[in-house]
Amino acid sequence: MTRSSRNACRLAPITAFCAMVALDAAIANHFILPCREECVEPQSVVTGSMGSAREFHTATLLADGTVLAAGGRDARFTPLDSAELYDPVVGTWSPTGSMTMSRAMHTATRLSDGRVLVAGGLTNLSSGRTDTAEIYDPATRTWTPTGTMITARFWYDATELQDGRVLVAGGYGGAGAGETLRSAELYDPATGRWVPTADLNTTRWGHTLTRLDDGTVLAVRGSNSEDFENALSGAELFDPHSRTWSNVGETGAGSVMHTATLLADGRVLVAGGNGGGNTGRDTVHALAVMFDPATRIWSRVADLPAERYDHAATTLPGGEILVAGGTFQIGASPELHYGMRTMNVRFEPDSMTWSSAASLRTPRGRPSMTLLLDGTVLIAGGYLLEMRPDEQPPGIQTTVLASAERYLPFARGKSSIPRKSKQMP
Repeated sequence: MTRSSRNACRLAPITAFCAMVALDAAIANHFILPCREECVEPQSVVTGSMGSAREFHTATLLADGTVLAAGGRDARFTPLDSAELYDPVVGTWSPTGSMTMSRAMHTATRLSDGRVLVAGGLTNLSSGRTDTAEIYDPATRTWTPTGTMITARFWYDATELQDGRVLVAGGYGGAGAGETLRSAELYDPATGRWVPTADLNTTRWGHTLTRLDDGTVLAVRGSNSEDFENALSGAELFDPHSRTWSNVGETGAGSVMHTATLLADGRVLVAGGNGGGNTGRDTVHALAVMFDPATRIWSRVADLPAERYDHAATTLPGGEILVAGGTFQIGASPELHYGMRTMNVRFEPDSMTWSSAASLRTPRGRPSMTLLLDGTVLIAGGYLLEMRPDEQPPGIQTTVLASAERYLPFARGKSSIPRKSKQMP
């Protein structure tokens, strides 16, 4: 058994088996089998499809090991109010009641008591964005409205603080025609109320928020324009005790649609992203950088094997980072071509190398990614782009996906791509 599989078995909760999914992709409801010495190479296998196609949705792991998928846009690009639960034991989805409002580009945050706070987003209302919030209770499988945010916002980020409150910051919204936001606010689950906190130093949407081990929160990149031509490369840190933001340097490239992933040792890996562009050609990054909270220094690490944005990432039980899916671009307008990344890749923090990590069953951008209690990873929904070269200029077919798959990380891939770590200039 490899080190990854041993770690996966050791770290999984005692209530969950270290498991692998049966490899018959024709069967939608996969059985879970004990992980033994004969565990195969990492791979993705088909699991049950969601009841609705979704992109810009949220997926939240609940305490019982099920996954709550909520909202998003459907195949007609219409915001949804529906939600459903994934049961990893049988590999199926079931409806779990509708939210009080349709939402896409919202946030979902699991609270300390196991409930889920869903807030903001784009809706079917004439105003588009919403300041409403609601709570999902897994015990009753019901949705209940809670306090209204101070500012309506979408395409922002949220994270739970160590004291149980929830921080939201930035995004696009506000009053009138809307604007890129600097504001931040805190939700208190005990009172159900939102209170303002210090503004970001820079307006930004499409950024990421990552809570660090010391309780501070790292905000990375984003854009400060309606489009993302003015993609930001800077980062800032929120101190929940002083309720202040401080700048913590440049990441080497501006982008939205990147990932920021907390490593087991407390560092943060930022990878990929779309840097925009004003000449009809977006700058898509393969750049990967590491933030060290102890020194507050950014360092360049090995680039992704291929540039991508709209991908997803998570930390595996063995400590590696899995990056899945995403989109790339070739050429410039009016002959700008899009492609989908099917090969997942894995970053090893000890060796600072990337390795291949099996291919997706379905190419997808903007999927949700959830690390399950058994050490496998659920990858669901998102979009598929297909070029139509017979059209002039070439057209693009966008399909919103209902399909889902499970990534099995129980053995290392053989293909390794070593790179040297470089200090940021």
